[in-house]
Amino acid sequence: RPILSKQGMEYINNTRELCYLTQIVIRLFEDTSRAMSDPRRFRVEILFSAGATATPLHIHEANRKSDLTRLDTAPLELVGREDLTCQEVETFFSSAIMEGGHVSENDVASTATAEKK
Repeated sequence: RPILSKQGMEYINNTRELCYLTQIVIRLFEDTSRAMSDPRRFRVEILFSAGATATPLHIHEANRKSDLTRLDTAPLELVGREDLTCQEVETFFSSAIMEGGHVSENDVASTATAEKK
């Protein structure tokens, strides 16, 4: 299953450009009421912001320092699936690294350890 929600993929695909202060935020939450072996013990949120909404070049030079809208950024939007687990994110990134072909011995060892769990 993909790690991004359908709406999240649409949001990212419809983003016209990535600007200054573009952000991808990955947050990890632990539910201590679940057993350590339960993959749902660790939940992940993936958020995205396309960054700055105004470009300082569009602001007249005389107003550039006083116009604080030049610092505005698009809000962070939840783009990951609601039920995303840490294990799924680890598997996704391990697969992406393997597909990229840039794998060090340490990456292979950590991937093998993760797959044994």
